[in-house]
Amino acid sequence: YYQRAAEYAAKKGVYMGIENHGGPISGSPELCAELFRKVGNPYAGILYEPCNLAAAGVDYKRAFDVMRDYITHVHVKDAYPIDGTVQRVWLGTGMIDYRWVVASVEGLGYEGDYALEYELHDEEPETAIGKWLDWFQKI
Repeated sequence: YYQRAAEYAAKKGVYMGIENHGGPISGSPELCAELFRKVGNPYAGILYEPCNLAAAGVDYKRAFDVMRDYITHVHVKDAYPIDGTVQRVWLGTGMIDYRWVVASVEGLGYEGDYALEYELHDEEPETAIGKWLDWFQKI
């Protein structure tokens, strides 16, 4: 079914990707890469989300190396281990090295968008996302 969906996406010029939230396939960089190697279409791949990977206990840099040929989109948020769990934090204050992320995906030739995922509740999104964008654009 992914092959059929990828053929349709290619006709429309749309890239699709599954987000690595965890779970039996999306939580495994190796299985994600295997799936999209079998799909065999650059319009179907992986939405690279370093924070989700780190929160699931996966090394996001190693995962990048495994999934690099299948990345179709990138999400941006940050997290930090607090009280034994990984908590979402202000962009740029957590454990994700976004300078490395941007250099790595753009080193592949990635020219797509970066989705800033503001998932905090300490400031209204209407003002916070502009601050996140300002921080991200300085990379």
